[in-house]
Amino acid sequence: MEKEYQFVDFMKKYLLWILIIPILLISVLSVIVKFSTIYIPTNDLIIDITSPIKLGEYLYYYFSIVGIEVTGLLSYAIWKTSLKSNKLSEDIINKEANRDKEKIRECALITYYDLVSNISILKVLYSTRILKVKTNELNKLNITNDWVKNIANLRDLLTSKELEMIFYLYNSFLLLNELDHSINENDELNILIKKLSEMIFIPVLSDYLWMDFNGLTEAILNNKYYPILRKIQLSSKNFYENNWKDGTIEIKQNNGSVKYEGEFLNGILENGTDKWNLDNGQLLYSFEYKNGKIISGKYNNKFKDKFELIFDCEFNNEGQLDGYTTLFHIANEIKYQGSIIGGEPEGQGKNYSKNNSLTPIFSGIWRKGRMNNGEYIDESSNRFTYFKGEYRNNRPYSGIIECSSLFEFKDAYGFKGIISEGKLLTGSGYKFFKNIYDSKYRIENLWDEMPTDEDYGEDYDESQHYDIPDEIQKEFYDNHERNENQTILDSLKENYGHVTELIKADWSNGDCKLYEDDILYKKHFAFSISKIKKAD
Repeated sequence: MEKEYQFVDFMKKYLLWILIIPILLISVLSVIVKFSTIYIPTNDLIIDITSPIKLGEYLYYYFSIVGIEVTGLLSYAIWKTSLKSNKLSEDIINKEANRDKEKIRECALITYYDLVSNISILKVLYSTRILKVKTNELNKLNITNDWVKNIANLRDLLTSKELEMIFYLYNSFLLLNELDHSINENDELNILIKKLSEMIFIPVLSDYLWMDFNGLTEAILNNKYYPILRKIQLSSKNFYENNWKDGTIEIKQNNGSVKYEGEFLNGILENGTDKWNLDNGQLLYSFEYKNGKIISGKYNNKFKDKFELIFDCEFNNEGQLDGYTTLFHIANEIKYQGSIIGGEPEGQGKNYSKNNSLTPIFSGIWRKGRMNNGEYIDESSNRFTYFKGEYRNNRPYSGIIECSSLFEFKDAYGFKGIISEGKLLTGSGYKFFKNIYDSKYRIENLWDEMPTDEDYGEDYDESQHYDIPDEIQKEFYDNHERNENQTILDSLKENYGHVTELIKADWSNGDCKLYEDDILYKKHFAFSISKIKKAD
């Protein structure tokens, strides 16, 4: 019906010209007759203008020309209508294609955020259950009900292998949800978490998953899964941007920085560089791949409110590190920071005690994983609290040392001074003097904690003797110390029955000299595990 209206409108528009053109044409021919003789043969119409045109011929010619005009115009109208019909068909086809593309974009967007969300939860589960980091654990994963349909709609985007990998990932997530998360030591659950994490995340970052990666879970995906996730993400914006093939290619991040650059084989980076730049331009990591394995890399991250280098090293065939690294006792507690070879400290490095990663207890040179030469400071130690010099077998060998008051070192207690080649050279401390037993008690078990001076008596106030001569002050002080030491001894004898007595000593060039047998120069401690009970 629409075509009929178009034809009628078309005829109305050109009717005047249809009627006038034949008259003009015949008039021109009549004029020609007067001045020349022309014969025009045609297949359907013979116009002989060698003689004057008669009325009947005039009408014949007129209607013949009108018929030709109408036929031509009708053909033109049909041609124009055909063009519009073809365009309409193309529009319908394009609309259907766009509808399919929109469906793919919608499914790709849902799948992308679904995967990123659940991989983030897996990262938390790995940190909590495998790395034993205290976090707010998310027990269950959130999986879209129509995940199978969403993935199926990406069949023209992903290869069969990529589809298989995504299906396996979702099935693993479903299995992870079915296991009991309320049991801390659920071996089956922990094994699955570890297996999935090793499959998805960059292997050399597995021990650092508890760290902050600027909120970007996709940044720590390995080169098997990141290209797939990136392809899905891009398809949610433009379906035709994802035609990545094997060979030397380049894949970018959202901020335009190049992530992968190198040779891909079967959709995986075989030889090249994998790196990640934050939006502010800071390098999070950069890894070199050879034959599908990471051979070297650099990793930076925020630690203790400071963005710093975590490691910059090469990886040997056993996965051990050669270069600079930071090792941790647990999350946020540094164990070692410095040079490492074959997985062991070697060269310049710092060692930190557990529960105190702010100040190093040792800073110096390491050899084959052991302290070799440097400075040791540890006020919380029950052994030696300070040493600067050379080590042998991880023990002080030659240098300046200060031991805790009741720590025995080379038959000396609380020694402060200089040692040389493992022997006491110059300094002061205490030597063993004798054991004191009380016959009223019997020993049940030895080697208990050793009380210190602070456990007994009150602090002595010297300010009350400011106006007293030095000699008298010293006598008062000595007598006070004697009384304090005697009180400690009596208390230890009363509670333990077995007391070890030390006496003060000085060393000079390796020779030891004991002080006189006076309780003023003595120190006492007991060493039973449980208090000794009175005998029946």
